[in-house]
Amino acid sequence: MDDGTKAGLSAFGDLLDSGLFSDLEVLTGDGTKYNVHKAILCAQSSFFRNALSLQSGFLEARTNVIRLEKDEPAVVRALLEYCYRFNYEHNVEELNDAFHFHICVYALGETSCVQGLKDRAKERVEFFEWAHYDLEQLDFTLAVKTIYNTTKASDRGLRDLAVRMTRRSFDQAMELDGFQEMMGEVGQFSKDLCHSLQKDLKAFEDAPRYSCQGCRSYIRMELQPENDLSMFYCPYCKFLNLASEWELGKSKYPGKLPTYKCPDCNKRVAMDLCAGGRKAKTSCYHCATSLTNEKWKCRESKCD
Repeated sequence: MDDGTKAGLSAFGDLLDSGLFSDLEVLTGDGTKYNVHKAILCAQSSFFRNALSLQSGFLEARTNVIRLEKDEPAVVRALLEYCYRFNYEHNVEELNDAFHFHICVYALGETSCVQGLKDRAKERVEFFEWAHYDLEQLDFTLAVKTIYNTTKASDRGLRDLAVRMTRRSFDQAMELDGFQEMMGEVGQFSKDLCHSLQKDLKAFEDAPRYSCQGCRSYIRMELQPENDLSMFYCPYCKFLNLASEWELGKSKYPGKLPTYKCPDCNKRVAMDLCAGGRKAKTSCYHCATSLTNEKWKCRESKCD
């Protein structure tokens, strides 16, 4: 930001602080009055333009007084600061209060139609996500409820964030006081969370299947090696192997594995024989009977 821009923003901010040449009053719930300027507010907000247009017939257009008494006074101050300075400050020290404050600023940015304020507030809320703060410290149950009660279904800005933070610390979220009850009250949040989990499940089901050389289990996973020496663990036996070795055991079956009837225990065994040759041996998971892949092939089940 060059010196001229800084000087201009500073001059705008001085107008908010001094109220010099103001032609509009904004009143908050605690009785605070701000002497502000129609030209500055209306230039950035269709909410103020509509309220103050003489053609609208609204009382505010005749009295030049706008009451924002339902919003927290500090949040109203943030709205006005942004309109004058394109930023806003806050003096909230407690983590949960600060988290809640920025969520409320985002909501007022929506109702006042100031997109820049929403974007700035969203950046500050996202900081709490990136910093991996403990959900209990953030009073996360109240935060989710506030987000869903103050935003439209089409406004995904903070709703998607609430879902991401829940999924990242799912076990802790489920143990928070009142969280599960909140999920019952805020049905759209529950729906969004389930939809997100379903998308991941579908991605998991579509992921390639690999045979572990350690325990012979079949694992679905996405191998994204950074180099030729990248290694990946089997989640079952912790067997560590190179990505290139995992690729050798990649299954050709994207869906269900074929099943084979064991000659000893007569149970059906689902397994992928493509990882080895015809003479390679594979064991039954139930009774440990070992047969060559060629013999298992002869015992393939033709129905599920």
